[in-house]
Amino acid sequence: MQSPDLPFPDAIKADAGNAPIGFEWVEISPPADHGMNFGIVLPAEWMQEDDPIEKPEHAGQLARLAMFGESNAGPQSASVLVAYTVLEHDVHLFDWMQLACDEFDLDPLNWRVSRGPMDREIVEVLGLTGSPEDPFIARAVCFADWGRIIVVLSTAPMARYADLADAFALINGSFQLSLPVQPGHLENRNTIHAKSPDFHLEYPASWTPRVLEGLVEGKSAVELLLKTADATDLAGYIRIRGIDTKLIDDDPPATVRFVCDELAEAGVRIESAWEVDDDPIWSEIPNLISAHHAIGKLKKGPLEIYMILATRGNLGLCGVLLAPDSDDAPIEWMRAKYALIIALKTAQASAEYPNS
Repeated sequence: MQSPDLPFPDAIKADAGNAPIGFEWVEISPPADHGMNFGIVLPAEWMQEDDPIEKPEHAGQLARLAMFGESNAGPQSASVLVAYTVLEHDVHLFDWMQLACDEFDLDPLNWRVSRGPMDREIVEVLGLTGSPEDPFIARAVCFADWGRIIVVLSTAPMARYADLADAFALINGSFQLSLPVQPGHLENRNTIHAKSPDFHLEYPASWTPRVLEGLVEGKSAVELLLKTADATDLAGYIRIRGIDTKLIDDDPPATVRFVCDELAEAGVRIESAWEVDDDPIWSEIPNLISAHHAIGKLKKGPLEIYMILATRGNLGLCGVLLAPDSDDAPIEWMRAKYALIIALKTAQASAEYPNS
């Protein structure tokens, strides 16, 4: 959804060969990381600030590559920040950008998720930043390149944004890495099989799989466990249960009650109502029925709980995720959601429960 008061034009593609009049193609070679050389189209009168270029000190930390602004810089001037981070594991950009908005002190108003060249995921956000007395409009675009996440953030005073909206669409849409890497997974994926109903799925190799035995007729399940860095505790837990779709069709709420009973038996206390989760990343799951989210607690730690229902022909799938609080452990929270989607996206039934 887009606000009628804040234009959010589609990104405009341009490069060294077709920069519009009044704009120019600028190439930057950060001395701290030559792998991050990039080009971008900017207004011809803009200047690059001389602040030192940074390099991320740890996974997930944003570091500034470059800062550009109007030549008559002042408190009401527009600017563009190019920043990046590095990650060791796959995450969804939408999740990461939600957390980055907090770091930028950006209140999101409009989102756009799309696919770019080489099928790269692109996340754009338009929102408010600054103080209530002096609000700025920020437009950011985010994409990944083999473990690197790049953000281009353009900001302007609210009173000037309408005049700069098309320029920001051009600036953000023109960013290009000089040496992009072919998209791929940061870690290998393995496969696990469950029996009766038979199904198999893929999962990131950093997770430990386990097949659950001795379940009631018409249900089978696998568990995926993510250990903390010191291997002393769980950083994420996923259970994918295969269910005959007759059991879902006859009484969907019964599946929800069953999940709640299982969580209670495991010592998980649900502390909020189940709410529909409209996160766009769930749409990647084929034949999605529903996605819900709740807040819970295990021992003393807070949890974010997700319950996803989907089908594959005559096979129903119920995915439950116990993830750490996104504020306490943002990287693990993102990895857990990514692993859940991969599991449900790749789950396939056997011949007994055909896909069609």
